[in-house]
Amino acid sequence: MGYLPLGHIDSALRFTPAQYYKEGVTYRLVLTDKHWELGPAGEPAKELTGPLAWRIEGPAIMLWTTDDSAIRYVKEMQDNPTLKENATKTLKALQRHLQ
Repeated sequence: MGYLPLGHIDSALRFTPAQYYKEGVTYRLVLTDKHWELGPAGEPAKELTGPLAWRIEGPAIMLWTTDDSAIRYVKEMQDNPTLKENATKTLKALQRHLQ
């Protein structure tokens, strides 16, 4: 799967611009009748059986978000005094990249 990355935000809210214009991820697909569904209200996921379908095998290798969600998250975390400076720099960088 190809994607156009904007960059990476680490746990200290430091933004690092992407090195490449386009990147990709390879997934292994399996044809199976088993899948997992999350339970309501925070209940654990349950393995279910259903019709055969192609599914991605294994866990996700990274977390993905939209630019709007990233900006909203950084703004919410900006109140943390430890992260405030990095958050301010990251917001400026994200807004620059999105213009």
